[in-house]
Amino acid sequence: MMPIQRPNPPPDQIENAANKRQPQLLDVEKDVLILNPFPFGGPPEIHAAFSSVEVHEQSIALDAPGLLQKLLVIPDRLTLSEVIEQFRGAHDDFAVIMNEYSLVVGVITLNDVMSTVMGDLVSPWAEEQIVQREDGSWLIDGVTPIPDVLRALDLDELPRQGQYDTLAGFLMVMLRRIPRRTDCLVHAGWRFEVLDVDNHKIDQVLVTRLPVAP
Repeated sequence: MMPIQRPNPPPDQIENAANKRQPQLLDVEKDVLILNPFPFGGPPEIHAAFSSVEVHEQSIALDAPGLLQKLLVIPDRLTLSEVIEQFRGAHDDFAVIMNEYSLVVGVITLNDVMSTVMGDLVSPWAEEQIVQREDGSWLIDGVTPIPDVLRALDLDELPRQGQYDTLAGFLMVMLRRIPRRTDCLVHAGWRFEVLDVDNHKIDQVLVTRLPVAP
């Protein structure tokens, strides 16, 4: 039987096929995290189309020395102390978590581990999350947990509690959309106004006590 040889496709067909192919999110091979557009292989011509990327109009070769680095991969069944030992042995502060089916189920940092162990002593925020100003109003970070907000404002509960965990979540649930700067709502005599938003993330909220009607 004579083997059938297929002619090489033209360059425009290769480019169209490459653009239509959806990449895999993660592929972990030899402890190296890579982005693999062709999980089941493909023509070398198509692979060549992904030999470099452009960042800020500068071409960077994907096989350039130092671009791909070894990544710490840990199983999802380790105890807290075992995870710390893994970080200590690898001299790294970032790891990918993999389950028994060789699927990536999450990522973890050394700061996550130490925050769990030491609590507020290694808080990622340099400033306090809740600050009371001289006029009696409160400046509160959007990531502040709801129990801390209730304690500061001397409230028993907030509406639809249980559907969110932070002050930012409370505003999103009540407004039914991503809050924007100057958005506000009133609850239990307090006015919640969004002061700062960064890439859809609520950074700061001003909470002011409304004057009591005579």
